[in-house]
Amino acid sequence: MLHLNTLWFVILAILWVGFFVLEGFDFGVGMLHMLVGKSEQERRAAVSTIGPWWDGNEVWLIVAGAGTFAAFPSWYATMFSALYLALLLVLAALMARGAALEYTTKRDDERWRGGRLVEQELEVLATRGWGLREFELTLKEAGFADISVCGDWTTAPNISDDEAW
Repeated sequence: MLHLNTLWFVILAILWVGFFVLEGFDFGVGMLHMLVGKSEQERRAAVSTIGPWWDGNEVWLIVAGAGTFAAFPSWYATMFSALYLALLLVLAALMARGAALEYTTKRDDERWRGGRLVEQELEVLATRGWGLREFELTLKEAGFADISVCGDWTTAPNISDDEAW
C-alpha cells in the first residue's frame, strides 16, 4: 500500500527533477549563447529558444519549495534554514537574469546589448550556487564532514529517517 509520505516524496522528486532539467536547459542557453552565436541574430535565435519558457520554469521551483513546506516541514526548515544565503543568492541571480533577458531586446543599441554579458554571468552565478551546494552536501553524505566548499554558513544538519518519515 502506498503511504502518503511516499506519494508526496515521489511528487516532490518529480517537481525538483522537472525544475532542474528544464532550468538546466535555460542555464545552458544563457551561458553559451555568447559563445555559440557569432552574430547578434544568432544570439537572439539562441535566446529565443527559451524565450516563451524561461519564466514558467521558475514555477517548478516555487511549487517544489511550497510542496516541501507542506509535506515535510522539518525537511523544509532544515534545508531552507541551512541554505538561506545560498538560496537567496540563487533567487537574486534568477530575478536579475529575468530582467536581463527581457531588457536586452528592448533597444537596438550596442551598449544596451551589453546586458547579454550580465545575463551570461548571472546564469553562471546561479548555476554555481546550486552546484557548489549540492557538491558540498554530497561530500558530507559520503562521510567527509570536515570538508566545506562553501564555508560554514551553508552547513546543514543531517536529517534522520525518523524526522522524515
